[in-house]
Amino acid sequence: MAPDSNGEMLDVAIAGAGVSGVYTGWRLLTDSPPGRAVPTVQVFEQSHRIGGRLLSVEPPGIPGVFCELGGMRYLSSQALVRSLIENKLKLETRPFVVQMPENLNYVRGQRFRNSDLANHVNVPFELSWSERGVTVDTVLASVLNQIIPGVTKMQASDLREFLAEYGLERRPVRRGRELLERPRPQPGRDPAHDAARSAAAGVRLR
Repeated sequence: MAPDSNGEMLDVAIAGAGVSGVYTGWRLLTDSPPGRAVPTVQVFEQSHRIGGRLLSVEPPGIPGVFCELGGMRYLSSQALVRSLIENKLKLETRPFVVQMPENLNYVRGQRFRNSDLANHVNVPFELSWSERGVTVDTVLASVLNQIIPGVTKMQASDLREFLAEYGLERRPVRRGRELLERPRPQPGRDPAHDAARSAAAGVRLR
Protein backbone atom coordinates (compact mmCIF):
# COMPACT_ATOMS: atom_id res chain seq x y z
CA MET A 1 0.00 0.00 0.00
CA ALA A 2 1.31 3.44 -0.80
CA PRO A 3 2.23 5.69 2.12
CA ASP A 4 -0.24 8.37 3.19
CA SER A 5 0.36 12.11 2.91
CA ASN A 6 2.61 12.06 5.99
CA GLY A 7 4.76 9.23 4.70
CA GLU A 8 3.29 6.76 7.19
CA MET A 9 2.40 3.25 6.07
CA LEU A 10 -1.22 2.41 6.84
CA ASP A 11 -2.69 -0.89 7.91
CA VAL A 12 -6.14 0.14 6.69
CA ALA A 13 -7.26 2.85 4.29
CA ILE A 14 -11.01 3.54 4.22
CA ALA A 15 -12.48 5.21 1.15
CA GLY A 16 -15.41 7.40 2.10
CA ALA A 17 -16.33 9.11 5.37
CA GLY A 18 -19.98 8.15 5.31
CA VAL A 19 -21.59 6.32 8.21
CA SER A 20 -20.12 2.96 7.20
CA GLY A 21 -16.62 4.32 6.69
CA VAL A 22 -16.51 6.27 9.94
CA TYR A 23 -18.05 3.38 11.90
CA THR A 24 -15.54 0.91 10.43
CA GLY A 25 -12.62 3.16 11.36
CA TRP A 26 -13.96 3.64 14.87
CA ARG A 27 -14.40 -0.09 15.40
CA LEU A 28 -10.90 -0.86 14.13
CA LEU A 29 -9.39 1.66 16.53
CA THR A 30 -11.46 0.79 19.60
CA ASP A 31 -12.18 -2.95 19.35
CA SER A 32 -8.85 -4.52 18.47
CA PRO A 33 -8.52 -8.13 19.70
CA PRO A 34 -6.56 -8.53 22.97
CA GLY A 35 -2.84 -8.88 22.41
CA ARG A 36 -2.88 -7.27 18.98
CA ALA A 37 -1.61 -3.80 18.21
CA VAL A 38 -4.11 -1.14 17.29
CA PRO A 39 -3.91 -0.76 13.49
CA THR A 40 -3.09 2.50 11.78
CA VAL A 41 -6.26 3.64 10.08
CA GLN A 42 -7.05 6.60 7.89
CA VAL A 43 -10.36 7.62 6.33
CA PHE A 44 -10.27 9.39 2.97
CA GLU A 45 -13.17 11.61 1.94
CA GLN A 46 -13.50 13.59 -1.27
CA SER A 47 -16.09 16.09 -0.05
CA HIS A 48 -15.73 18.77 2.60
CA ARG A 49 -17.66 16.93 5.30
CA ILE A 50 -18.22 13.56 6.92
CA GLY A 51 -21.51 11.74 7.34
CA GLY A 52 -22.39 10.74 3.79
CA ARG A 53 -26.15 10.38 3.52
CA LEU A 54 -26.63 11.64 7.07
CA LEU A 55 -27.16 15.34 6.44
CA SER A 56 -29.02 17.90 8.53
CA VAL A 57 -29.71 21.22 6.79
CA GLU A 58 -31.10 24.50 8.14
CA PRO A 59 -33.32 25.88 5.34
CA PRO A 60 -32.89 29.56 4.46
CA GLY A 61 -35.38 31.81 6.20
CA ILE A 62 -36.29 29.24 8.86
CA PRO A 63 -33.69 29.67 11.63
CA GLY A 64 -33.57 26.92 14.20
CA VAL A 65 -35.43 24.42 12.01
CA PHE A 66 -33.43 21.54 10.60
CA CYS A 67 -34.46 19.20 7.82
CA GLU A 68 -33.01 15.74 7.43
CA LEU A 69 -31.97 15.11 3.83
CA GLY A 70 -30.78 11.58 4.56
CA GLY A 71 -31.48 9.14 7.34
CA MET A 72 -33.88 10.59 9.88
CA ARG A 73 -35.00 7.70 12.08
CA TYR A 74 -34.58 4.01 12.84
CA LEU A 75 -37.06 1.35 13.82
CA SER A 76 -37.07 -0.42 17.17
CA SER A 77 -37.14 -3.67 15.20
CA GLN A 78 -33.68 -2.91 13.75
CA ALA A 79 -31.84 -4.71 16.52
CA LEU A 80 -28.24 -3.99 15.45
CA VAL A 81 -28.84 -0.29 14.77
CA ARG A 82 -30.83 0.14 17.96
CA SER A 83 -28.18 -1.60 20.07
CA LEU A 84 -25.41 0.54 18.58
CA ILE A 85 -27.25 3.83 19.11
CA GLU A 86 -28.81 3.18 22.49
CA ASN A 87 -26.40 0.77 24.21
CA LYS A 88 -22.99 1.32 22.66
CA LEU A 89 -22.97 5.01 21.75
CA LYS A 90 -25.68 5.95 24.27
CA LEU A 91 -27.00 8.72 22.02
CA GLU A 92 -30.01 10.75 23.08
CA THR A 93 -33.14 9.68 21.21
CA ARG A 94 -36.79 10.67 21.07
CA PRO A 95 -39.89 9.07 19.53
CA PHE A 96 -40.45 9.88 15.86
CA VAL A 97 -44.17 9.55 15.23
CA VAL A 98 -45.13 9.64 11.57
CA GLN A 99 -48.91 9.15 11.76
CA MET A 100 -49.95 12.27 13.65
CA PRO A 101 -52.95 14.19 12.21
CA GLU A 102 -50.92 17.41 11.95
CA ASN A 103 -48.03 15.84 10.01
CA LEU A 104 -47.45 17.37 6.57
CA ASN A 105 -47.35 15.58 3.23
CA TYR A 106 -46.04 17.00 -0.04
CA VAL A 107 -47.61 15.32 -3.05
CA ARG A 108 -47.84 16.61 -6.64
CA GLY A 109 -46.61 20.05 -5.64
CA GLN A 110 -49.24 20.46 -2.93
CA ARG A 111 -48.91 20.41 0.84
CA PHE A 112 -51.59 18.91 3.05
CA ARG A 113 -51.87 17.37 6.50
CA ASN A 114 -52.80 13.82 7.41
CA SER A 115 -56.07 15.14 8.83
CA ASP A 116 -56.94 16.56 5.39
CA LEU A 117 -57.16 13.01 4.06
CA ALA A 118 -59.98 12.22 6.46
CA ASN A 119 -61.96 15.30 5.42
CA HIS A 120 -60.87 15.13 1.77
CA VAL A 121 -59.67 18.74 1.86
CA ASN A 122 -56.70 20.07 -0.15
CA VAL A 123 -55.90 16.59 -1.44
CA PRO A 124 -54.43 16.64 -4.98
CA PHE A 125 -56.44 13.64 -6.23
CA GLU A 126 -59.83 12.06 -5.84
CA LEU A 127 -60.11 9.24 -3.33
CA SER A 128 -62.78 6.59 -2.99
CA TRP A 129 -64.62 6.36 0.31
CA SER A 130 -62.54 3.37 1.34
CA GLU A 131 -59.35 5.41 0.90
CA ARG A 132 -60.39 8.46 2.88
CA GLY A 133 -59.35 8.90 6.47
CA VAL A 134 -56.10 6.95 6.07
CA THR A 135 -52.49 8.00 5.56
CA VAL A 136 -50.69 8.45 2.25
CA ASP A 137 -48.66 5.33 3.05
CA THR A 138 -51.86 3.30 3.38
CA VAL A 139 -53.18 4.57 0.04
CA LEU A 140 -49.87 3.78 -1.64
CA ALA A 141 -49.82 0.30 -0.11
CA SER A 142 -53.33 -0.31 -1.41
CA VAL A 143 -52.28 0.64 -4.95
CA LEU A 144 -49.16 -1.51 -4.81
CA ASN A 145 -51.12 -4.50 -3.54
CA GLN A 146 -53.51 -4.17 -6.47
CA ILE A 147 -50.57 -4.25 -8.88
CA ILE A 148 -48.62 -7.00 -7.10
CA PRO A 149 -50.84 -8.75 -4.51
CA GLY A 150 -49.12 -9.22 -1.15
CA VAL A 151 -46.01 -7.17 -1.98
CA THR A 152 -46.34 -4.87 1.03
CA LYS A 153 -46.34 -7.82 3.47
CA MET A 154 -43.08 -9.29 2.21
CA GLN A 155 -40.09 -9.32 4.52
CA ALA A 156 -36.81 -7.82 3.32
CA SER A 157 -35.23 -11.11 2.24
CA ASP A 158 -38.41 -12.27 0.48
CA LEU A 159 -38.78 -8.93 -1.28
CA ARG A 160 -35.19 -9.02 -2.55
CA GLU A 161 -35.75 -12.52 -3.90
CA PHE A 162 -39.01 -11.45 -5.50
CA LEU A 163 -37.48 -8.40 -7.20
CA ALA A 164 -34.59 -10.50 -8.49
CA GLU A 165 -36.91 -13.03 -10.12
CA TYR A 166 -39.97 -11.17 -11.35
CA GLY A 167 -40.42 -8.47 -13.94
CA LEU A 168 -42.97 -5.80 -14.71
CA GLU A 169 -44.07 -5.72 -18.35
CA ARG A 170 -41.15 -8.01 -19.16
CA ARG A 171 -38.62 -5.64 -17.60
CA PRO A 172 -36.85 -6.46 -14.31
CA VAL A 173 -38.54 -4.59 -11.46
CA ARG A 174 -35.27 -4.11 -9.60
CA ARG A 175 -33.62 -2.24 -12.47
CA GLY A 176 -36.31 0.32 -13.18
CA ARG A 177 -38.83 2.64 -11.64
CA GLU A 178 -41.88 1.29 -13.38
CA LEU A 179 -43.98 1.21 -10.21
CA LEU A 180 -43.30 4.90 -9.63
CA GLU A 181 -43.63 6.08 -13.19
CA ARG A 182 -47.14 5.00 -14.03
CA PRO A 183 -49.13 7.78 -15.81
CA ARG A 184 -50.68 10.09 -13.27
CA PRO A 185 -54.47 9.92 -12.94
CA GLN A 186 -56.35 12.84 -14.46
CA PRO A 187 -58.07 15.27 -12.05
CA GLY A 188 -61.25 13.79 -10.68
CA ARG A 189 -60.21 10.19 -11.23
CA ASP A 190 -59.51 7.56 -8.63
CA PRO A 191 -55.77 6.64 -8.51
CA ALA A 192 -56.47 3.20 -7.08
CA HIS A 193 -58.95 2.51 -9.88
CA ASP A 194 -56.37 3.61 -12.46
CA ALA A 195 -53.74 1.40 -10.87
CA ALA A 196 -56.05 -1.61 -10.82
CA ARG A 197 -57.08 -1.05 -14.44
CA SER A 198 -53.44 -0.67 -15.45
CA ALA A 199 -52.57 -3.84 -13.60
CA ALA A 200 -55.34 -5.77 -15.32
CA ALA A 201 -54.42 -4.38 -18.75
CA GLY A 202 -50.66 -4.44 -18.88
CA VAL A 203 -48.81 -5.77 -15.85
CA ARG A 204 -47.48 -9.25 -16.38
CA LEU A 205 -45.36 -11.15 -13.90
CA ARG A 206 -43.16 -13.89 -15.25
